[in-house]
Amino acid sequence: MAKNLILYFSGTGNSLAAAKRIAKEIGDTDIRAMAAYPDPEGEYDRVGFVFPCYAMGLPRFVNEYIEKLDTEKLVTDYYFAVETNGGWPGNSNTQINKILKSKGEALSFSINIKMFANYIALYSMKDNAKVMAKEADREFDSVAVNIRKKMRNINTFRAFYMGLFYSISLPRLLKKVKDFHVSDECNGCRCCARLCPTANICLETGKSAIGLNCEQCMACIQWCPKQAINYKRKTVGKRRYTHPAINISEMFLRD
Repeated sequence: MAKNLILYFSGTGNSLAAAKRIAKEIGDTDIRAMAAYPDPEGEYDRVGFVFPCYAMGLPRFVNEYIEKLDTEKLVTDYYFAVETNGGWPGNSNTQINKILKSKGEALSFSINIKMFANYIALYSMKDNAKVMAKEADREFDSVAVNIRKKMRNINTFRAFYMGLFYSISLPRLLKKVKDFHVSDECNGCRCCARLCPTANICLETGKSAIGLNCEQCMACIQWCPKQAINYKRKTVGKRRYTHPAINISEMFLRD
């Protein structure tokens, strides 16, 4: 068994790239997608959560995942959390700390790191992805050194406006699944179905069909090789983004 465990949630590969960068520095680390590893167990020197910021807080999937953790089966004296964000840092570290405290545990280290903003359904993405990836890598290397040394830095806070924004915005965000559509460009390759964290996509008559259990991670839109999946008309014809260091095969969660 590896000495360390990193559990990640990622749509475009940003958070997976972050997890890999940290794992390289701390060494002897098992990296697992939360969506493919529902019941983590074992005794580890370090257990980390790496995830993007959604609506100034935790993605619903990550929140529910950590709430379900059995800390009697997953044992460590050092939990850390790394939030990747494209804009303002969120309140997710405080959320995680609260959940862990309810289980008799607590975060030892947490940090928010800026990466390339890619919520394509809301805005046109910039063209500085590679530059930002290099800048983030340098920061991750520094962060990883602190994690390797088991530094204690509980960077948590709770701003009222963040909690309010999260409680209003995230539910609204999750309801927008009805606005996704699949064009006739879909060739039934099943890439979207294989990487969807909630298994929300299936193949119907040779074409992808999107269900209602969506996390708004945008993985299906960003990774589709035919750009056949779109959100309303807002993403049609727009440039896509996936982290330059991540291959689509690394994102697959199922066969």
